[in-house]
Amino acid sequence: MGYKPIKIEGKFYDESIYIKIATLISPIQTIEFNFKKRAFLATQSATVNYELNSFEFIYKEARASDGKNIPMLITKLKSTPLQNAAVLLSAYGGYGLFNNQHFSCDYIAFILQGGVYINSYIRGGGELGENWHKEGSGKNKSQCFRDFLSCAEYLISNEITKPSKLAIIGASHGGLVAAVALTKHPEFFRAAVIESAPVDLKKILLTVDSQFKYNEYGNPNISEELDSIKKYDPIENIRKLSSYPSTLVIANKLDARVNAGYNFKFIAAMQKYSQSKNPMLLYYNNNVGHYGNLNTYDDLLEYDSKVMKFIMAELDL
Repeated sequence: MGYKPIKIEGKFYDESIYIKIATLISPIQTIEFNFKKRAFLATQSATVNYELNSFEFIYKEARASDGKNIPMLITKLKSTPLQNAAVLLSAYGGYGLFNNQHFSCDYIAFILQGGVYINSYIRGGGELGENWHKEGSGKNKSQCFRDFLSCAEYLISNEITKPSKLAIIGASHGGLVAAVALTKHPEFFRAAVIESAPVDLKKILLTVDSQFKYNEYGNPNISEELDSIKKYDPIENIRKLSSYPSTLVIANKLDARVNAGYNFKFIAAMQKYSQSKNPMLLYYNNNVGHYGNLNTYDDLLEYDSKVMKFIMAELDL
């Protein structure tokens, strides 16, 4: 992967600079660099009750439909074989944003139980620069979703996992990515978690007049671009008599970006048309907005534990 230059700003007379470091498996730690002492000074950070050196990060690349390589970062225990593993695959892939890893108790619990967590850096995101974003947005938006499916195909074809052990998860635009993958190739997956996602995209774009959204997805008022949107719009692609994997859709009542009703409509269609006996579930949060901020830490733990319990149950962990 490429790296974006970091711009550092401060006042001329500042004595120190503070750098925050975080990974999926370790809490944020602040490092001080003191200019007078010319030394790094570690500040106090949270402790964890597991061995950090028992984890490992592995970099892989999947070949996309147009020949581009799509980066993936794999996090797992060193003792977990990277073969026929229980895998949780995620992505964001929108608005040129970075899909940065952050400390996550729920993903750590998944990994400690023998799961493998994989973050894919598909086009539409900004990890490899603005061209990476442009190649997965606007008229090229469908490439974003093809990249994600290419990652899933890579994991399956290389026997890192298999469809009965592969789950996908995403929130907001990442939820859209998961929903498109779910409706396009349900046979690839065992389970999916979709949170606060614009799963009725055509209607959202026609209802909310936003140039920002048009730049990302295309303009539904232009027939050619509307046809492109409809080809990947999740609710437009739910097929009758299809067998879908277990699905958990999360809707938030106070979501000002994606009305919870769109998520209700999506899961209702999944329940109506799926021919499998897999559960099609809705988790409705009464007091939560788009970013999933809950009132207390206990609320957050309860929410995360329910979501992860669903995933681990479906993957037999």
